[in-house]
Amino acid sequence: MLAHRSVPLRSWIAGALLLGSACGPIRSQSVLIDAASELTAAEVAGGQKHSPYEYVAAEWYLRKAREEQSYADFEAAQHLAEKARSCAKLARKVGELFTRAELSGAERPVVEKRGCRAGGSWRVDERIEDPIVEPTEAPTPKKKSLEPKDPEPTDPAPTNPPPKVVPRPSRPGEPADPDEEAPADPRKKKKPAPPVEPPPPEDLPPGEEPQEGAI
Repeated sequence: MLAHRSVPLRSWIAGALLLGSACGPIRSQSVLIDAASELTAAEVAGGQKHSPYEYVAAEWYLRKAREEQSYADFEAAQHLAEKARSCAKLARKVGELFTRAELSGAERPVVEKRGCRAGGSWRVDERIEDPIVEPTEAPTPKKKSLEPKDPEPTDPAPTNPPPKVVPRPSRPGEPADPDEEAPADPRKKKKPAPPVEPPPPEDLPPGEEPQEGAI
């Protein structure tokens, strides 16, 4: 009676052990597929160009995970596949940030923190955080101020301006400048010069007449 009861118990224990051993390769294989899909998405998003360290690390971890899977070390394969998936996800995010900035004309984002490097102590469970990235929104144009601007300072006007000299219009036959002589009017006839009278004769002795040509 006791032997009959122990048979189902042994069968249940054996089935549980078999199921537990089968979950190892299934789970690691599922994580491997997710990591490979994430790596492809990172390549499409430009992660290989804008986040080369994370992209190379994801490739390295994925290759090591497949090696451990082939050696039936499913725990190590799952751990490596998870790191490959995290690095590929980080490379995809950085690639999307840079691609979005290039398309919108905004400034290039600055990535301050990255946690993926290929090699090293890959068996240590390290948490890979997302990068800290500055905002990449395009700068908004400045609005024009509607307030009137202060007038620029100018030189003060003279209090006593110099008097303006207005030239007087000249009459016909009158010089514009009083210092200049008026031109002769051709219509007017010149007056004849008065005759020149000879000088009075000098006192001569009586009986003598002045000689011709003598002055």
